[in-house]
Amino acid sequence: MNELVSIFCPVYNISSRYPGALERFLDSIKNQTYTNIEVILVDDGSTDDSAAICDQWAQMDNRFHVVRHGTNRTINKARETGFRRCSGSLVFNADPDDLLHPQAIEIQHALLTEHPNCQMVVGILHPHWGETVNFIPITNPNYEILSQFESVRRLFRSGNHTVWNKLYRRELLDSIDWDVTKINDFHLTLQIWLNCNKFVYLNDTTYYWIQRDLSVTHTNRAEQSIKKFDTLIMDWNRYIGGKHPEYYADFFYRTYIMATSGFNTLSHDNKKAWREKLHEFYKLTWNDYIRCDAPLREKVAMCWVKHFPQHKTFFGKIKALIS
Repeated sequence: MNELVSIFCPVYNISSRYPGALERFLDSIKNQTYTNIEVILVDDGSTDDSAAICDQWAQMDNRFHVVRHGTNRTINKARETGFRRCSGSLVFNADPDDLLHPQAIEIQHALLTEHPNCQMVVGILHPHWGETVNFIPITNPNYEILSQFESVRRLFRSGNHTVWNKLYRRELLDSIDWDVTKINDFHLTLQIWLNCNKFVYLNDTTYYWIQRDLSVTHTNRAEQSIKKFDTLIMDWNRYIGGKHPEYYADFFYRTYIMATSGFNTLSHDNKKAWREKLHEFYKLTWNDYIRCDAPLREKVAMCWVKHFPQHKTFFGKIKALIS
């Protein structure tokens, strides 16, 4: 089968932040060995020359299309705009400062074709320091087929919660709520994975997540720590609590890994706000937490103590604190 694959990508001031990165990204898309693609580039109100660079690529290759937001509307609004403009039955999201292996779309398309009961291909994350990659051909893809239960538990344990680097059957994304401004990827991915019955897990690297000291991932961690709790509380209320007890322990495990990262960078006032969020989350979930299977409950506690060794008695006292 030679289905059209739609690649949608938000673009906002990439050119001025990381000179040359957008061109390298677009070139990695253009050079895909699977050629029946369309590329939807959503300029989210850029004030540098990012939009002009996208226009140049669209003029050179009619598979590239540029959509504009008049003002910056956040990354997920740009993603939604791009997705709504996609024509293909298979869709792929990418970030404009990363790189795709030349065989990325070919391999993931072939896997969904070979396994029609699967609804998405999950690629492994490969953080990469450096602006260029020496791509090695992939001759025999290494993959496994997982059920929803197996895959969602892996989502919580591994942290592979990005929206990008995954090929989806379009219907998986049709009804998700894109309107979130906190933990963008985790909130969206959780919705998608809970709607997916069977997954292909690709263990080869086809997407290179370029690491930079000035990237969003490596900055603003203090602010992100507060926002993370807001999203985790929202996700518990909407998608997990009272609906999926089979995922409780894994959700708590992921919660503490995500929520405690960056704590030491918070100001005194932000630490106070963070503790208030913690109190809110525990009050909401304590009765479910203590009913979790013991091994994972202990992992959660170990994760906490790793970040706060002075809190070894924390889990013994928290019930009294919130009762």
